[in-house]
Amino acid sequence: MNSDLNQNKVDKPWGYYITLYEADTYKVKLLFIEKGHSISLQKHYMRAEQWTIIKGNPLITKGPLISAYSPKCNISIEKEEEHRIAATIDDVLILELQLGNCEETDIVRLEDKYNRLIDGL
Repeated sequence: MNSDLNQNKVDKPWGYYITLYEADTYKVKLLFIEKGHSISLQKHYMRAEQWTIIKGNPLITKGPLISAYSPKCNISIEKEEEHRIAATIDDVLILELQLGNCEETDIVRLEDKYNRLIDGL
């Protein structure tokens, strides 16, 4: 990874993300979720997201459905829609486009296996 990208890397308990580009109303990130890990079940009030699976076969929760996906698949997450990415059988790499207000504080965690703050607690 080149040093410019390393400056934008944020380590998380599930892996890391790198912010590739951001502007007033959108942000582009690369998410790396390690095998056996997942992001929290969450939703956002101020942004929608578009995901493109680059590597791996994640289980994705989108609303009430949990589905397996493969590389090249595209997934749309609407504002306030519950969602989660789980890397169950291999590492997962996803290109994420956030549209709207892209502040990191706009995360409402509903379930989190890493005991991070859950909304309302």
